[in-house]
Amino acid sequence: RRAARLPPALDAAAAAPEPLPKRRVARRLVIPGAPASGKGSQSALLAAEYGLVHLSTGDMLRAAVKGGTELGAKAKAFMDAGELVPDALVINMLLARVAEPDCAARGWLLDGFPRTKAQADAMEAAGVVPDAVLQLDVPEPDLLDRVVARRLDPQTGAIYHVKYDPPPAGDVAARVVQRGDDTEEKARVRLAFYEKNNKALLEKYAGIVTRLDGAKPKPDVFSAIRAAIDAVPAATTTPPASTSSRTAARVLIMGAPGSGKGTQCAIIVEKFGLRHLSTGDLLRAAVKAGSPLGVQAKEFMEKGALVPDELVIGLIKEQLAEPGVAGTGWL
Repeated sequence: RRAARLPPALDAAAAAPEPLPKRRVARRLVIPGAPASGKGSQSALLAAEYGLVHLSTGDMLRAAVKGGTELGAKAKAFMDAGELVPDALVINMLLARVAEPDCAARGWLLDGFPRTKAQADAMEAAGVVPDAVLQLDVPEPDLLDRVVARRLDPQTGAIYHVKYDPPPAGDVAARVVQRGDDTEEKARVRLAFYEKNNKALLEKYAGIVTRLDGAKPKPDVFSAIRAAIDAVPAATTTPPASTSSRTAARVLIMGAPGSGKGTQCAIIVEKFGLRHLSTGDLLRAAVKAGSPLGVQAKEFMEKGALVPDELVIGLIKEQLAEPGVAGTGWL
């Protein structure tokens, strides 16, 4: 009997990989800075210049709430109470996002996150480490002026300054609003939090931090940031020799018990370098390691009961969020 062929996408990827790019576009950047230091404006310019995925945790949380996701519902409870969303929720959301194929292929730019060393430590523990950290320094009087005079276009998300960068006359000028937290009193609270945490954050990233004068005109700041990014050593901007255009094949092998799934999976994994995920193996490993999920699963397994779907799916999500999986693909 003739063996069934692998999916065309896998055959094509193995037979004719595209030439490697001369410079890796998958840069990983963090732009910290005080409120109104220009992070958002510069991030938008850099995302366009380098083809990066622009990640703002605030925007991501608002989108999750609007979309009615499980994470959004949890976050909304804190946001409605005027409390900070716990780090664990924000970081889980971030890990899931950077594991997606577009971030793996294009790279990402974190706008204003992490804000604390604890957040940076949690990211590092999950394998999320930036190539460069670009710190925008702006004197406090300038920051307060920017905050109080800042206006938001609710339709486009564009930010304006009533004096230095006013909104276009007409419809845009008529609909811009001042955000509820853009008052001097609230800005001082946010600045105090920033000052309390920023030193430890920059010490955490010592060696890859470039400090820039964010008080200069926007084009000058952008030019300085570009120069800092382009100065990153070539070793970190060249993809490994094994990288090809097929970096995120995602394959499901299904079949009855004894149908040969495990045997074929081993062959496919060896040929295409995919991450082999078997829920049975993952559950046994979690139980052996004594992880929180493993402890829960063990109770069902010892009774001879099926492990609930939500536990198994949570385990799969953890594996898919691990560094490298988005780039290598999975089976």
